[in-house]
Amino acid sequence: MNRSILFSMSILIVLSSCQAQGEAENNMTSTNPSQTDRVHTDSIEISEDSGSMFSDLRKIQESLPPLIHSLDTFMVTFHQINANFTQEELDSSFHLYVEQMKRIARRVGDLEQPTGEEQDQLNKDYRPYGFENHGNEGFMWLEINKSKAIDGFRKFVSDDLLAYAALDEVVIRQYVADESRLSSHEDWADAVLELEDRLRANQFSTYYTEFMNTYKSFLYSLMWGMERMPVLSWGDEPQLLDEVKSTYDRLIADETHKTGKIIEEHVKRMEEKDYKYNGEDQWFLTDKEVEHYLQLKH
Repeated sequence: MNRSILFSMSILIVLSSCQAQGEAENNMTSTNPSQTDRVHTDSIEISEDSGSMFSDLRKIQESLPPLIHSLDTFMVTFHQINANFTQEELDSSFHLYVEQMKRIARRVGDLEQPTGEEQDQLNKDYRPYGFENHGNEGFMWLEINKSKAIDGFRKFVSDDLLAYAALDEVVIRQYVADESRLSSHEDWADAVLELEDRLRANQFSTYYTEFMNTYKSFLYSLMWGMERMPVLSWGDEPQLLDEVKSTYDRLIADETHKTGKIIEEHVKRMEEKDYKYNGEDQWFLTDKEVEHYLQLKH
C-alpha cells in the first residue's frame, strides 16, 4: 500500500476512534493540567536517523490527540508498518508510544478529590494501557508504568529496552506502598538492593544512565529520609531511629551487595556532625562515587 494512502487512512482512524471518546474524557480531565509534573521523564532520545516508514509513524504520533484510544491507533499503525524497521526504530517506536502516554497524562492533569466511582473508572479506562493512578492530599494523577506499557512491544524490542522498562516494577511498587503508608525502611532498603542488582546487570546497557539515576534517587531517600519515613529522631540530640539503625546495620553486614559500603560511610559522616545537618551537608553521590563503592566496571 502506498505510504501516503496509509498515512491518510491512519488519520481517518484517529478521528473516528478518538472523536467519540473526547467528550467523555473531557469530563474526567483536570481544569489545571499544568500542575502535573509527576509523570516519569527520562533522557531517552528517539532516533532521528530513521527510515521513511518510521518517519510516517512519528508523524502519526505527533498528529494524535491526547486521548486514551489514540494509543490503539498507534499500535494498529505500528503493527501495519514495522516489518522493515531496524532494531533502533523498533525501540524508538516504544519511546514514541510513551511520549503519547505523557501527553495523555498531562491532559488529564490533577484530579481534585475524585470519588470512588471516578477512581474505578480511571482504573478501568487507563490501567490496561500501562497507566497507574497515584494520589496524595486529595489529588489523583496518572503515572506511566513502562513495565506494563511495553507489553505490546515485547516481541519487537531489544533486551536492553525490556530491562529498562522493567525498572518500573520497582519504582511503581514503592510508590504505591509509600502512598498507602505501608512502606518501611526495610522495604526501601530491599528496593535499593534490587536496584543495585539491576544496575550491576546493566552496566553496559544503552540505558545505563537511567539505571544509575533510579538507583541514586532511591538511595538518597534511604540515606536522608522522606516526609513519611524520617531517619532521625527529633530533638536537640538527634539520633538514628531504631528501625533505621537496624536497616543500616543489615545493609552494612550484607556481603552480597555493596550498597552497605555507602551506608557505612554515610553513618560515619553523620556521626562526625552529631547527626545535625542541613541541606548543604547532605551527601549527593556522583555517578563516579557510586561506581567506586559498588565496584562497577562501567
